Amino acid sequence: MMTLDDLKRLALRHAGTGPDCIVPGLRVRATTQPTAPMSGIEEPVFALILQGRKRSTVGGRMYEYGPGDSV
Repeated sequence: MMTLDDLKRLALRHAGTGPDCIVPGLRVRATTQPTAPMSGIEEPVFALILQGRKRSTVGGRMYEYGPGDSV
């Protein structure tokens, strides 16, 4: 069974590889520091948080995710 650390190593290996990904439409994103708030509309997405925290605000309601959480 894969651990979060295993998944993190795998994700970091493939982060930023762009359209050459073996799975069409798959995008792996990694950041090394906090980002400024951004606004926008995303297409349907599945996100698995492997490290750090992610905060989203939808319709005035805030959602916060951490390692092992999925969106």
